[in-house]
Amino acid sequence: MAVRRWRATPGTGPRSCSRWRRARGFAELLSCTVGPDLSGVQVLDVGCGTGGFLRQMIDWGASPANLTGTELQTDRLDHARRCTAHGVRWHLGTLDAVSPASYDLVTALTVFSSVLDPALRRELATQMWRALRPGGWCLVFDFRYDNPRNRNVRKVTRSDCKNGGRGAGSATAAWCWRRQSTACWPWRRTWCPNC
Repeated sequence: MAVRRWRATPGTGPRSCSRWRRARGFAELLSCTVGPDLSGVQVLDVGCGTGGFLRQMIDWGASPANLTGTELQTDRLDHARRCTAHGVRWHLGTLDAVSPASYDLVTALTVFSSVLDPALRRELATQMWRALRPGGWCLVFDFRYDNPRNRNVRKVTRSDCKNGGRGAGSATAAWCWRRQSTACWPWRRTWCPNC
């Protein structure tokens, strides 16, 4: 497949505009990290929900055979299977069954804010980190502020970004802080501490 620049197209209305801006931000971030050609990138989407991000990856040129979605809720995973192109691999449950060092990109979109226990957050980050190949990227997109109306979510802080994945052997993490309302950081797994 030819290398191409990803584009997100706007819809109508304020929610569509917000989704378009988020999609455009992801497209730009992915282009700078895993590169402009997604056809050969192995992707693991943790907490894939109904598969929306994996469908977006397919629209951007990712091969369904290279995509894996994991989810803890059966009804969401069933919906994802029905609505997503054939060839995507689906897994119901935790990341324990995921092979180590088998993905170029591991994503978790609004997942960490739903994990209220700090020890479970660290364990999830460690499992995500374990799934990355050397040179791979981990992309987390989540809430930066607590929601006073929803006690079932907790903000993801700057220190969560700095400390996430640091316990994974000799690998180092690079991160960036984006936007006021969200945290979005890519961690790059490298074997050189100065990279």
